[in-house]
Amino acid sequence: MSCIPGILEGLTVMGVAMYLLDMPLIEAGILGFIVAAVSPAVIVPSMLSFIERGKGEEKGIPTLILAGPL
Repeated sequence: MSCIPGILEGLTVMGVAMYLLDMPLIEAGILGFIVAAVSPAVIVPSMLSFIERGKGEEKGIPTLILAGPL
């Protein structure tokens, strides 16, 4: 289940890059999957901050989101 969001994100960025930036398929794919690989670096600090502040702890949402990219 955790690989599906990464694949979908990579494919989405690839499609947008092909459409908006007029990139070839290979270059757009490289861009898409690089962005998908780096995106957890944006989410993890936010979720750690939420855990420290106790936000979403009742349902375990920050922990669930952190477990996804791993």
